[in-house]
Amino acid sequence: MLRRLKKLGIDKTDPDSLTEEEINRFARLDIDPDTITWRRILDVNDRHLRQVTIGQAPTEKGQGRVTGFDISVASECMAVLALSNSLVDMRERLGRIVIATGKRGDPIRVVTHPQI
Repeated sequence: MLRRLKKLGIDKTDPDSLTEEEINRFARLDIDPDTITWRRILDVNDRHLRQVTIGQAPTEKGQGRVTGFDISVASECMAVLALSNSLVDMRERLGRIVIATGKRGDPIRVVTHPQI
């Protein structure tokens, strides 16, 4: 929790002292769905899955978007696994991956276990 607060530029350690805006910044990612770069990964090479539209069900409430599937070897995560030389190095590299952009324009990165 403290690491995430520091990453957001919030210099408080007591959760009770956070303002309403700081709580919202801490708890919400506010991802802009049009900027999501992280694609699903399958070990199946099917050309029809390279571009799909998701979120078309009535329960999705209009949250549909175009995305696709990549094969495992094309995944940025697999590149990190191949290049990492320790568990700490792997966590740092995974934590630098940008998966989308927030509605304010700030990059949204992968959250790794020590940050939770």
